[in-house]
Amino acid sequence: MTTKGLLSTLLIAVLCGCQGSPASISDMAGGRDMDLASPDLTGSSGLTPVPTGEWGEQGKADMMVTAAGATIDLPCGSGTISTPLSYDARGNFAADGTYASGGIVHNPMPARFTGTVQGSMMSLTITIASTGNVVGTWGLTYMLKTNFARCL
Repeated sequence: MTTKGLLSTLLIAVLCGCQGSPASISDMAGGRDMDLASPDLTGSSGLTPVPTGEWGEQGKADMMVTAAGATIDLPCGSGTISTPLSYDARGNFAADGTYASGGIVHNPMPARFTGTVQGSMMSLTITIASTGNVVGTWGLTYMLKTNFARCL
């Protein structure tokens, strides 16, 4: 991509705000696409593991992080991340997993789990991979075990 093309792409990205939609630019050095909206952090160096244990938002979400991944329980859904969860220097994380809606787990579908970790607080967003639909965003607190009624 030429410098003019790269500048045009960046200008469009800035003007559009890049809110909620993937943005891709071409790396001038290698010509490869870089996904700016959902970074792939798996296998990268310099990452910090998300602290293991309970993360929760009272009455809304419960997440159990282990060294192997995480499980997310919601009143009307659940999610699974089967890879270690780590964040970068800015606190950002992204991982692929599955999400199933309903109180009783039905037909898990591929999903993307993104968010940030800042101290004992985590922002978690679940997006359905095939449609781009956002299931929701939760503000979780480390070591907070929550209780909620499950939908049927």
